[in-house]
Amino acid sequence: MTTPYDKSNPFGRDGYDIFGYDENGLDRDGYDADGYDQFGFDRYGRDRAGRDRDGFYLDGYNDAGFDADGYDRAGFNRYGYDRTGHDRTGQRAPSRPATPTARDGAIGLLGGTVVTLTVTAIVTAVLVWLLRYMATRTPDAVWKQIDSGPPLLPSPATAALCAAGFAVLAIASYVVMTVYTPGTATLFRLQVFLIGACLVIAMGNGHTAPTWIASILIVAAAGVAISQLVPAIGPRSQTNNLDRKDS
Repeated sequence: MTTPYDKSNPFGRDGYDIFGYDENGLDRDGYDADGYDQFGFDRYGRDRAGRDRDGFYLDGYNDAGFDADGYDRAGFNRYGYDRTGHDRTGQRAPSRPATPTARDGAIGLLGGTVVTLTVTAIVTAVLVWLLRYMATRTPDAVWKQIDSGPPLLPSPATAALCAAGFAVLAIASYVVMTVYTPGTATLFRLQVFLIGACLVIAMGNGHTAPTWIASILIVAAAGVAISQLVPAIGPRSQTNNLDRKDS
């Protein structure tokens, strides 16, 4: 006859001692003498502090004072808004921006293109007009003093058309870059700078210093307008009427 328990081995063949606990102190259902399992939860799914497995007490709130929906006992979420979207003063929460549609994107691209072309052409034409005005009002003695003649300048209309063409190419390039290249705005401005430097060299090569200076000013004016306006092209942010909810 075998004895299930002895002094050398207090555990029986099933691994439990005379009190029904294994070597880890757990009974056949996996609970210790205090009624908690190895994870610290009792048969009702609560720990020694009374929290369930999601961290909520019997009243439905966690240690931070929020319920499962993210609202405190006063009914406000961590942003300070209640379930109807109002804050503690009764003001309504700001609406979330609506996701732009394909139509919004097309309208934004068309509108941004028109604005960019218009501003770039006007800025360039006005600058060329001012340079031509200053060149014609500069006395001949000044040109003789610097041993040079007036800068070679295009007409304002020609400059505006060239700047608009440059803007169209820049917009097309930016649209392609937004699809295939990360860090688009920075790379786009670098591209505008490099192309502008090439244009300055092409316009001033073989000419006098005043022509070089005028070329730098003209290209810089168009380049600044393009580099600032083109990255801003896109659909306008719209808001919807949905209440703000805690996420």
